Amino acid sequence: MKRIIVLLAVVLMASPAMAWTVVGSHQSWTMPGDEMTEVIEDVHYQYTINGSGRLEFKVADGTSSWDNVWPANNREAKLADPGQLVVNFYPGTFDDGWFPSEKRVGYEDPEEYNWDIMGSFNGWAEPLAEMVPQGDGLYTIEFTAPTAGDHWFKFRKIGDWDVTWGNDEAGGDIPYHVENDGDLVCLALDLPNGRYIPEPASLMLLAFGGIAMLRRRR
Repeated sequence: MKRIIVLLAVVLMASPAMAWTVVGSHQSWTMPGDEMTEVIEDVHYQYTINGSGRLEFKVADGTSSWDNVWPANNREAKLADPGQLVVNFYPGTFDDGWFPSEKRVGYEDPEEYNWDIMGSFNGWAEPLAEMVPQGDGLYTIEFTAPTAGDHWFKFRKIGDWDVTWGNDEAGGDIPYHVENDGDLVCLALDLPNGRYIPEPASLMLLAFGGIAMLRRRR
């Protein structure tokens, strides 16, 4: 019995850690992808993409299965000149009020462009507002919703549909419910931490000097 336990322990110790990888346009979407570097064990992984122009990528689990890739939408970014984009991956689950609630894929802000909001609030006709950079890759915005009801939106590189940030959990657009005509909509996008908030109550603390609490909090 002792021998079986010892052998089992040896097998467990020898089992390799999950090899998280990045697959994308920079390497022609070739599975299993390029292995990420562990920054904090089981918490934070990074990979640096060298390139320019429009970049698309996902994080995979190294098994070559397209069933195990994140986020649901491709992560998108742009570099004006040849340079580096540092990808961050947080494989855990989270209960901090931000979305998605697990397996977050972000990237260090290249600081080459700002973001606006496009959505059904005005029939996707024009940008609803330009986001405000708060530093460290955090962008926030407040605007008045013209009509109540269920709406959908995306974060977008200003004036450029080539780079958007949608629903990381289900794909497509991000849902948002407005209770009353003229309600205040508060949104935040945290690039390096791969997360966003579409809930007014969660963002109201921004108006009361709470922005420092949101910066870089993982």
